[in-house]
Amino acid sequence: ESRNCLGIDVKDICKHDSTLYIATGSGLSTSGDDGLTWNHMTVASGLSQRGINRINYVDGLFYLSFGQYSYPLISADDCETFQTSGINYYYLGEMCKAGQSLYASFDYQGFGVLTDGVWTIHNDSHGLPASTVYGFHITGDRKYLGTNAGLCYRPLTDSSSWITRTTSDGLGSNSVCDVFVENSIIYAATSGGLSISTNGGLTWTNKNTSSGLPVSNVTKIKIINNVIYLASKTGLVISYDGGSTWTKFSDADGLPGNDIYSFFVDGYTIYIATEGGLSVMTF
Repeated sequence: ESRNCLGIDVKDICKHDSTLYIATGSGLSTSGDDGLTWNHMTVASGLSQRGINRINYVDGLFYLSFGQYSYPLISADDCETFQTSGINYYYLGEMCKAGQSLYASFDYQGFGVLTDGVWTIHNDSHGLPASTVYGFHITGDRKYLGTNAGLCYRPLTDSSSWITRTTSDGLGSNSVCDVFVENSIIYAATSGGLSISTNGGLTWTNKNTSSGLPVSNVTKIKIINNVIYLASKTGLVISYDGGSTWTKFSDADGLPGNDIYSFFVDGYTIYIATEGGLSVMTF
């Protein structure tokens, strides 16, 4: 079962306490009934800009990103009001908390770590192969970054040199849009498909259109309950068998658009953000 909502450019999705928070090109939309009815917040509601690129909920706060036009805003009251975040960097992307630190990617400015109230930014001047960090994944002992010049990683709690893996190591593409680590297996979403390493990044197996993957440019990856979910420029792809076979969903299957900006999995329901609106799919 699937249904489409909003009918506008949907950039990102967050769900907290049964409420959907949707970042759109027009502002922020919220729904408490799974997308049947909506409230819309715009500049008149206190937003500094109308176009929201990302929304994160971390450690009791919502973070709204506006790309290059405004520094991120925060909300501590479920997006009723907004304040400055103290993050004086543009293009805030993914965020998560691990231990006592907050981690964030910045598309054109690097990788940030907030510890004891102070942000430390890592970029190409600090050992990264590039300052564009598209996505990252934190495990119990390592941090992995996807950049436009390869995949890099290093231990979580020390400042040793970053190790970078590129096409010269067998990676499918140097443009790594996202990374996910599950059971010590590294999955890198790249502009060439999906790259998988079972030995810490020393060697890679590449999934692409020549090997059965129905999309070429993979922009996001999540693995939940052993199911692999991939976002791409041409649809959402799911594998239930570790990547041996794939099922693709696109506008031919009822999605409002093919360019999948983001998705959120909640049990048997997938919320899919596209350039044509929000799709709610229930299996």
